[in-house]
Amino acid sequence: MLLSPAAWPPGLDPWLVVAMSITSLLSEGLYGSTTFGPAITFNVGWQICFLFGLADGTLSQVTLHLTIMETASALLQCVLLRRQIDVRLALVQAMPLCSLAAIGQVFMFRLDGPWLKRSLAAVLLVMVVQRIWAHQQRPPPRDRPPPAGLDLRRPRVLGSVVLWSGAAGLMGGVTSIAGPPLMMLFSIHEADIDLGAWRGASALVRLLLNLSRGAVFVAAGRVHPARSWPLDASMVVAGWAGLLAGNRLSRSFRDAGALHWWLVVYLLYAVGMMAVAGSGRAVQRKATLALGAAAAIALTGLGTHAVCRRRRESDDSEQRDGKLLAEAFLEGVPPPVRQVGADDERAAVPVE
Repeated sequence: MLLSPAAWPPGLDPWLVVAMSITSLLSEGLYGSTTFGPAITFNVGWQICFLFGLADGTLSQVTLHLTIMETASALLQCVLLRRQIDVRLALVQAMPLCSLAAIGQVFMFRLDGPWLKRSLAAVLLVMVVQRIWAHQQRPPPRDRPPPAGLDLRRPRVLGSVVLWSGAAGLMGGVTSIAGPPLMMLFSIHEADIDLGAWRGASALVRLLLNLSRGAVFVAAGRVHPARSWPLDASMVVAGWAGLLAGNRLSRSFRDAGALHWWLVVYLLYAVGMMAVAGSGRAVQRKATLALGAAAAIALTGLGTHAVCRRRRESDDSEQRDGKLLAEAFLEGVPPPVRQVGADDERAAVPVE
């Protein structure tokens, strides 16, 4: 029997399987609902498991398991979004991204250690700064023309896509997180990007990226299914469940401001965790708990503020509608029709 004690890989803690399954569920749910990539969530979950003695804490090992889980999830997402995939955009992104990711993966094998995690903290801090900058530069939704899509026939646009995708591949290969360059690419061309086509292309790029990562791991002899098959299988199943749930919840994230600051707080928490890497488990545990408590308080405050603001906006909208109906009744004209389902501000950008 596959689940018999004799078949269970020696040295694999069942609690690691449980913890990383929950991490996969949350990370893919977050990706499906907000297009915010799972790599950061996965690294945070793996680091917490390391602090409790369940995992080895190395970036190369977490990237291996992330690659297996993401390959399965990306394949499912490609099937679900097959009608939205911009194949040309995906291939233009994938060629520099995948080739440089493979090179970066080799550097990860050589540099893996506490200082690489601290460099990852710097990468995440760049993401924080970029998100705040992009949020401040973003025009109001009503002032934006409908996106026409990226015109890859224009040399400037094509060069920008190749440049930032290549940077994302190299960064993703070395640190396992390709987010900042892709976020910059999205911010630069946000006015022209069709979100549906971008979302579909990102799914295909994600699949090709993880296939190239997997090829490097296989070539380096680092793939050993017999040692971790329960962990990988559980993460794949949990990732699928999270992705399906996240896709269904994607329309619920309408408050772009609240989601923006939620992601900023989450990124700062990840920055703090990675910055103290190599400081001893006792110090890291205390820092993780302290930062987690601060992040929980901040997120609770942001959620409360968002709910209160939505209620105020709803009350104001009802009052305006009532006033318009009363004026229309007194003037004897048909009441105005309220448009429902207008596009909201795009809340997040696709990142690795």
